[in-house]
Amino acid sequence: MEKVYEYKGKKYCEIDISEKDDAYGGGLFEFYWELRKDGLVCEYTFYYSPETPEDQYDSAEELIEAEFDDWVIGEEHE
Repeated sequence: MEKVYEYKGKKYCEIDISEKDDAYGGGLFEFYWELRKDGLVCEYTFYYSPETPEDQYDSAEELIEAEFDDWVIGEEHE
């Protein structure tokens, strides 16, 4: 099962759900870029949240799963 995140009316998950949901915005990396555009996350060879820069992550996906878990709206099956 994959977690589905919702942000600004778009849904993000690692499974492509675009055929059954027009609100699909992409995978977790696309979700990361949307968060970055809005100043909610930053990067400098590592990924972190501006509120807690001491918490560093190796990937955008790892940051999202750790910091934005309360934004999960459901799960998808392959």
